[in-house]
Amino acid sequence: METPSVKEASEEISDEVSTKTVVSAEEMAPAVDYLSPELFQDINVYKKEDLDQEGVEQEIPAELQTMYLKTLSDIDEQALVTGRVIGMTDNDIILDIGFKSEGIIEQSEFPEDKLPKIGEQIEVFLETLEDKKGNMVLSKTKADFLKCWKKIRMTYENSEIITCKILRRIKGGMVVDIGEIEAFLPGSQIDIRPVRDFDLYLNKELEVRIVKFNEVRKNIVVSRKVLLEDELKE
Repeated sequence: METPSVKEASEEISDEVSTKTVVSAEEMAPAVDYLSPELFQDINVYKKEDLDQEGVEQEIPAELQTMYLKTLSDIDEQALVTGRVIGMTDNDIILDIGFKSEGIIEQSEFPEDKLPKIGEQIEVFLETLEDKKGNMVLSKTKADFLKCWKKIRMTYENSEIITCKILRRIKGGMVVDIGEIEAFLPGSQIDIRPVRDFDLYLNKELEVRIVKFNEVRKNIVVSRKVLLEDELKE
């Protein structure tokens, strides 16, 4: 086998180079100057006193603040609000009351056969918009109590007659149910004549009138005696 001469090898290399594409200096990508100030135009520079502050405050446009506050204008804590059921879990019911976050109520606050459906609107009591964990605290039980309390207040103001059920005996009288709220029926107000055996009245229903209504202490006193006295006057 013959070894190619230096001249022949040189000619072969020259032919290979000539077949390749030659890129001119104009076609090459321009070199990037990483020290150019233009590369740092979008970078915010803070002074030392800025870093010593708790944070850099960003001003929120007045228009956005007004729109946000408008959504909260009708929402008050410690009050009844209406919410729409938007979801349910195994244990909770999720409500939308028009706030930035949803509220949650435990299903245990509802009777098993009366759970609300998706899309249904219910009235609840708003305890706080955000607790320490950032959750909205709602209560169906307190809402029912407040609605019942409001109804009983109107009954008292109008001197209306209501029906109560005797629940149990306590010192000085009986505890009665006047509609999801308990009241006190003094022994001296059960009848015109002194009552000797209070147990005879257990689980019975009687017509009474509210004679004392203390909203601060949530104390209600009823009387059957005043109705009997009114009948005698007639």
